[in-house]
Amino acid sequence: MLRRLRSPSPDLILERASLLEPADALQVLEGALNRTGPVTALELRALALEESLARTDAALARIDRLTAAAERKEAWLRRRGDVLLRAGRAKEAREAYGAALAALAALPDWLRDSPESVNLAKELATLSHPAPSSPP
Repeated sequence: MLRRLRSPSPDLILERASLLEPADALQVLEGALNRTGPVTALELRALALEESLARTDAALARIDRLTAAAERKEAWLRRRGDVLLRAGRAKEAREAYGAALAALAALPDWLRDSPESVNLAKELATLSHPAPSSPP
């Protein structure tokens, strides 16, 4: 059905994908993204589906593409760390959180000192250097 439409809206694509099993939904989203180019709503849904299907490397590759295209990288780097952490790859997650901290530090003062950036920096500092576990 979507193939017959010249330019289906992202909402229509997401609605169609929501009716399908995750693997099929991901295929629909990939086809739509190939036709339309990057659309954030479609990319985010595809990312969630990749994670739900335990396709961690595909999810990370998607995040890397989104990070490369983003003007501000810190949120995507944090997301990369979150995906890695959920996949049990703690060392790589800490590295991603550290990269997000470095991206924040590279921002101009007026952006780095915004309340959102300050809060993100605090979270990232904790995530990149977690407190040692207390013995049982």
